[in-house]
Formats: sequence, C-alpha cells, structure tokens
Amino acid sequence: MAKSGNKFRRTAVLFLVSACVLGGIGGCGFGKGSKPAAESVKTDANADTKAPELWEVGKEFPLDQRVYAKEMVRPEDEVDPEPKIRITGCDGGAEVASDGAYVIFKNAGTYNVELTAEDSSGNAARGTMQVTAYNKVLPEITLQKEELDLSAAVKAYDFSKLATAKSSIYGDLTNKIKVDDSQVTLGKAGTYKVVYSVEDQDGNKRTAALIVKIGGGAAKTTPTATPTATATPTATPTATPTATPTATATPTATPTATAAPTETPAPTAEPTAEPEPEPTAEPEPEPTAEPEPEPEPEPTAEPEPDVELPEIPTEEHTYVLDEGMKVFHLPGCARIDIMREGTRQDYTGTRENLEAEGYAPCDLCNP
Repeated sequence: MAKSGNKFRRTAVLFLVSACVLGGIGGCGFGKGSKPAAESVKTDANADTKAPELWEVGKEFPLDQRVYAKEMVRPEDEVDPEPKIRITGCDGGAEVASDGAYVIFKNAGTYNVELTAEDSSGNAARGTMQVTAYNKVLPEITLQKEELDLSAAVKAYDFSKLATAKSSIYGDLTNKIKVDDSQVTLGKAGTYKVVYSVEDQDGNKRTAALIVKIGGGAAKTTPTATPTATATPTATPTATPTATPTATATPTATPTATAAPTETPAPTAEPTAEPEPEPTAEPEPEPTAEPEPEPEPEPTAEPEPDVELPEIPTEEHTYVLDEGMKVFHLPGCARIDIMREGTRQDYTGTRENLEAEGYAPCDLCNP
C-alpha cells in the first residue's frame, strides 16, 4: 500500500530524537505529510510484532486551545485499525493533559512534542515532532464613552485617559495605546474623531474611535435670543401729591352793620333801614391731583438671527476598505497594493458612516 510522506525511522535498540529547527537550521526538516523520528518497541512475542506508523497531519496551532494528539499525527497499523496515541512530553510553556490526550500552548513559539502510538498487541512507536503555536487573538480597547462634548473654551485635553486595552494572552496593554487626535481642532465648533490603536507582541492590532463634539457640533443650531442686558425702568414717580387742601376757610356770616330806627317827635316817621344781605362765603376750589406718569414700556430684545453651521456632507462615494487596519482609501490609492491578503473590501456609501464604524481615512490619499 503506497503512502505519501516520510515514515518515522525505527531502530531496534537506540531511540533517537532529532530536534527540528524552523528555517532549516539544523534538525531533520520534515515536510508536509512527513513523520518525525520514531522508535519501534516490541512489547510481546505475539504474531503481530510490527509497531504502528506515525504520519504528521498538522504543525501549526493557536494559543490557549486544546490541541489533541490526533491533530498532530495519524497512527496506522497493519493489524489494529485504531492504535492508541497520546502525548508523553512537551517543552516548557505548554500544559499536557494527565491522560496525554491533548496539549495547550500558552506562549507563541516553537515546541518539541513527544508522541507515542501503541496497537492492541502492545507494539509501540515513539517520536518527537516540532510544532508552532501562534496567537491570532485580537486585543481589546475599551472607551469610557462613545461621544465627548467639549466647550469651545477648552484649549487642551488629554484624550489618552479615556481608553484602556488588554489581551487575553498578554494582559494589560494600556501603555501600548496610540492616540491620533490630529483631526481635532480645540476651540473650534464642529464634530471630530479621535482614533485609538493598540498592537500586541504578535502584531495583532485593534482600533477604536471616539466622536468629539465641540461647541454643539456641526448640526444646525438655533441660538436662544437672550440680550446681553435688559433695562427694566421702575415706574415710580419722584413725588405723589396728596389731594388734601392745607386749610378750609369757613367765614362767619356777620353783617357789617344793623341800622336801628330813631324815634323823633316829628309826625313824619323815618323809614326803617332794610338790613344788608349777609355775604355768602365762596368755597375754595379743591386742588386737582396731578396724574401719575405712566411707566415707560420695557424694551423688547430682538432675537439674534439664526446661525446655520455648515452641514456635514452626506454624498456617497466608492472607497476601498482595509479591514485589518480599519482604514479606508480612494480607489486609486497606492497603499491598496500593499494591503494584507484577505483584508480588502470595496464599499459604496458615505464617509460619515465609515467613520462611525471605526474606520479612519488614509493619510496619503485623503478620501
């Protein structure tokens, strides 16, 4: 039966383990489908005296996951269809299960893994193979808030204090955060974006964006018509006269003189003088109260005209997205050709939607 790849080398007495180094530095340099060095151990005198053969099936595995022995090698035996396989040893920085079923790699790098396959007759094959553990877990960035409102009076602000970062592999990465606030103009009303990025030791990168609104943002705003000062006069005259005369003169009705007739012996009597009519006292006119002055009307503050700030354009365009770096480009940008494979995506929409999703514009083509 023909098989692909190289089989484990067997020796009857000597057990030889060859250390394989990446890049062809020393070692045996197994290729895909090849087998690490192995030793056949005869454990009984049964008719079946041939040990299983080990075939490599995988050499690269992620961190912090169970990697089972059967994912590294596949045992084959001429008599036993399912030989037992287990992991019997590994370099430091890895955890091997007590029954040898799997191993968990804790750090990125290269490991030498010892494996043993045994058939039902007790024939065993042992070997060592070299595998690589890699980290593909992206770090996380946490922002205290998604939007930040600032007054136009603020002239300096530390945006770095609003973000933290961590990795499930390497722990706290806050001190590795890079803050790009080049788009923000403090003191000038508008809506801006601050971009945070962090990269771990294995080159895995994560970005996040903070929206900054200064002086109410770029949306249309109608200011409140409040005058600088409102003059309200007090409608109180300096003096209010009391309509009461100083004195009321009441004259006494006394005649000037009363003529008394004088008797004379003359036969002709003198006529009796008629009394003069009593003078009638004319009443003094009552003073007329002066009218109170009417208060002056309060001035009405004229509202200031509406100030229309420029609206953010919402015209749709075609962009090329770099999903790995969270950056968008114009279709003719030179950086498109150097994107990592599998991270390019064509997009038609608005620049604002892309920025809201955490994408930053390319600083070369300025889309």
